[in-house]
Amino acid sequence: MPSHHLLVITHALYRWKENQSPSRGRLARRHARALVMWTISPCCAEKNPGRPHARASAVRCAQVRSYKYTSPNDTICEAAFLHPMWRDLLVPMCPRWLAPNLITFAGLICAVIAYAMMMHHSPDLNGDAEPWVYVACVVLLFIYQTCDGMDGHQARRTGGGSPLGEVVDHGADALVSCIYGVFLCDTFGASWTENRLFVIGMITTSRLTFMIDTVMCTYTGVRDVAPLDAQELQMMTQLGMLWNVCYGNALWRLPVNIAGVQLGALGQLILFVGGSIGYVARIQTLAKSVNAPPSPHLPASRRPGKMYGTMFVFEIILTYCIVTCQNLPWAHAVSTVAFGDAMVRLMHLRVSDPETAPLWGRWSAILALSASLLPSTGDRASMIGLAMVTAGVVAYVAQFAALAAQITGCLGLHPNIFKLKKKTAAGGDDDAKKNAPAASTRAKKKDA
Repeated sequence: MPSHHLLVITHALYRWKENQSPSRGRLARRHARALVMWTISPCCAEKNPGRPHARASAVRCAQVRSYKYTSPNDTICEAAFLHPMWRDLLVPMCPRWLAPNLITFAGLICAVIAYAMMMHHSPDLNGDAEPWVYVACVVLLFIYQTCDGMDGHQARRTGGGSPLGEVVDHGADALVSCIYGVFLCDTFGASWTENRLFVIGMITTSRLTFMIDTVMCTYTGVRDVAPLDAQELQMMTQLGMLWNVCYGNALWRLPVNIAGVQLGALGQLILFVGGSIGYVARIQTLAKSVNAPPSPHLPASRRPGKMYGTMFVFEIILTYCIVTCQNLPWAHAVSTVAFGDAMVRLMHLRVSDPETAPLWGRWSAILALSASLLPSTGDRASMIGLAMVTAGVVAYVAQFAALAAQITGCLGLHPNIFKLKKKTAAGGDDDAKKNAPAASTRAKKKDA
C-alpha cells in the first residue's frame, strides 16, 4: 500500500473516531485539552500548593505530589564498576550548583551529534565512515552513557531529585534507544542495502523494547531491568566500533556454519541472539504487567492491555515508515522524534495526569508516514527532511515543556529546569521566603 494511501486512511480513522461522539464534540474536547496544556491557573495541591502553573487541577496536582520514583535493579556492569565510577569518582568532581537535568541534556546533545555524524558518513549503514568518525562517535556515546549514569547520583547529592528528573532522563533515553538501533546495524555489518529486512527488524526492536518497558513502568511504577540490559548493549556497541577502527569490520561478515548449517554472518548472528534475549525479557515484562494488580496511581479504565494495544498501533505506523522509505536517514530521524513524542505522552500519564489522552499524536503519525515519501537523494529531500525533523522536535518539546511546567510549578521547583532551587540560610528556599509575607497577610485576613 502506498504511503499516501495510508495517510488518507489514518486521517479518515481519526475523523471517524471524532464522529462517533453523540455530540460530535471530540474535536472541541481535543482543542480544550490543548488550551488546558498552556493555561496558567492556581495550583490545586491540598497542602503547601506551589505557584500557579499549567494543567492545574485537583487530580493532576495530587498525581504529581504522590508520585514516587522506584530505582530499577542494577545490571551486571552497573553493579560491578559503572555505579562506583559514576558515584565515587566522577560526581564528586561536579560542582554542587550543577543541575542533574543539565548533565542529562549535555549527554543527549552528544548522542545526537554522534547520530548525525554516523548517518551523514554512513547513510546505508555499511560501515563505510572514516575511522575518525567512529572514534568521535565512541567518545560522544561514552559521554552520553556517563552523563546518563551520573545525573541520578548528582540529584541525590544536591537534594534535587524529583519527578522532573525522571521525565528529563526518560525523554532523552527514548530518543537514544532509537539511535542505538542504527549504530548496532552499522557497527556489526547489517547493511541497509544488503540486509534491509534485518535492519528494519533491529530498528523496530530498539523501539519496541523501550516502549514495553515504559508501559510497564507507567502501570506498575517499577521498571524491570535484566542482568544484561541497556548499559551492556551500549558498551558492546562502543567496543565494536573501536574494533572496526583498529581491524576493520571484516570479522562481522564472516559466515557462521554449525554442523553444515549456514547461520549467516557473525555480526548478524550476534545481533539476532542479543535481540532475541531482549524480546524474551520483554515478553516476560509484558505478561507480568498484564497480570499485575490494579495500578496504584492510575484509574481502573487504564488497563495495560489497552495501553499496549494503543502503542503497538503507533509502532506499526513507525515501522511502515521505515519499510517503505527511500531515504533512510531522514525517515529514521523523523520516526525517532515521533517516538520520543509518544514516550513523553506516556510520561504525562505516568507522572502528572491519569486521564491524559491520546497516548500518541495524530500529527506525529502523519509526519512519520510523510517521511517515507522523501526521495533518496537531492538537496530538496534534505531540506524537506530537515523541516520534518524540526516540526517533530517542536511537537516533542511542546509536550515536554508542558509537563515540565506543570511539575516545576506544582512542586515549587525552579522554573528553569537546568537550575537548582536555591536554599536560604535557614534551610528554606527563595520562593518560600518571597511568598512568606503574602501568606502571612492571607492568614491574617482569614482569621479576621
